Amino acid sequence: MAKIDPDKFGLALTAWSEQKGIPLRKIAFALGLSPNSIYTYTQTRRNRTNVTPSLYRAKEIADVLGITLEQLPQGPHGEGLSE
Repeated sequence: MAKIDPDKFGLALTAWSEQKGIPLRKIAFALGLSPNSIYTYTQTRRNRTNVTPSLYRAKEIADVLGITLEQLPQGPHGEGLSE
């Protein structure tokens, strides 16, 4: 069974955004956040751990995308899974 890779959360979020046709900016506005708050999750940080949302925020993002919390970090095609 493949495991979720926390460093690939941004890839999974971006893939869901593209598949659902909901831009990251629109997700941010739906949650009442600055777009930079959502973009932070998609950035790769050299020599530091990538930023991932809290469980509460992840649930909110999943709700906006119309997917389950379990699906969110996996990505629509396994983008968030370890190899």
